[in-house]
Amino acid sequence: RQYEEMLEKLAARLGEIQVTANQVTLISLVATASMIFFTMLYTVRERTKEIGIMKALGFTNWNVMLQFMLEGIIISLIGGIAGAAIGSVGAPMLATLVLPQLRSNIGMWSSHGGHSSAPWAYETPVVASPDIQLILLGLGVAVLLGALGSLYPAWRASRMKPLEALRYE
Repeated sequence: RQYEEMLEKLAARLGEIQVTANQVTLISLVATASMIFFTMLYTVRERTKEIGIMKALGFTNWNVMLQFMLEGIIISLIGGIAGAAIGSVGAPMLATLVLPQLRSNIGMWSSHGGHSSAPWAYETPVVASPDIQLILLGLGVAVLLGALGSLYPAWRASRMKPLEALRYE
């Protein structure tokens, strides 16, 4: 009976942790998309004369828009690759530091004056290996955010008139 109660408490706690993790993920996605959006807006503003020269040379609106879209996608892909590399190295290191402490705390909660008979209290090695599907999903989300975050700035750049862009200071 006591183990059932403990499992129920742990399941409820795990549910709370999952909700918090989802909230953090959503906030991270919004922050990332916003950073790409504002970076690309700034890029368009800083390269106004370049856009004017491109338009004066005959680049179409589509060519200009595609250039800025690709730039946003490449920047976010590089960020996604860096994040995957940091996560692939950091997750196993964090798991070896945090999970043994968590296991000993769970063992302490379940022990009855000495040795615990709970299955999670036995010493097993902690292994956290990156899942290739999650890495690919993360890279896909990074590229999608890069495309979405640079869509409006790219569209705005493509709509500039050559003379107005060349006069810009």
